[in-house]
Amino acid sequence: MAIPKNVGKTERALSIAGGSALLMDAMIRKKKYAPLELIAAGLLLFRGSTGYCPAYDVAGKKEESVKNINIRVSVIVFKSRQKVYNFWRNLSNLPYFMDHLEYVQVLDENRSRWKVKGPAGLHLTWNAYIVKDIPGELLGWSSLPGSDVETSGKVEFLDAGKYATEVRINISYRPSSGISGKLAKLFNGKFRRLVKRDIQNFKNYIETGNH
Repeated sequence: MAIPKNVGKTERALSIAGGSALLMDAMIRKKKYAPLELIAAGLLLFRGSTGYCPAYDVAGKKEESVKNINIRVSVIVFKSRQKVYNFWRNLSNLPYFMDHLEYVQVLDENRSRWKVKGPAGLHLTWNAYIVKDIPGELLGWSSLPGSDVETSGKVEFLDAGKYATEVRINISYRPSSGISGKLAKLFNGKFRRLVKRDIQNFKNYIETGNH
């Protein structure tokens, strides 16, 4: 019997990337929470390789009903590429210019916990893992299983002249199945505007030092 598919192609690819990164981290570093990382890695790899998520199945979620908020923004910042990268790499800096973020708690080199303020008094949290890090060039992350929001994204840093950097941001959000359809629709509509505004705030923040 064929396994039903309820996970989209983009999420499958991100699940495989995140699962592989977690698996390597757990095996190489052998941290005290390695067993939890191995479980999360197994779930992500299974979801990515098969296109099937048991949690979605329980919630009655079908692949075609899954809707992401995909946000793409590009800005030119008059700061060096390394400085801009360093600022983003310290994830706890993000709430300084992203009003929708209540906090980002850095747990270790690759893991962090995020909390956002959504519409209608909605507060959502998730744990994220950095799945790709090329110093001075790129950061990529993905949320871990069990999060209120499934999210992934990447930030690219490119030279834009001697004293400027082009920052390309791609972020994907999707409310979990635990959020009602009405709230999810409100979340989708308003959240896109919030994130785009926050990214534009970044330019002024880092250029002027208006902390």
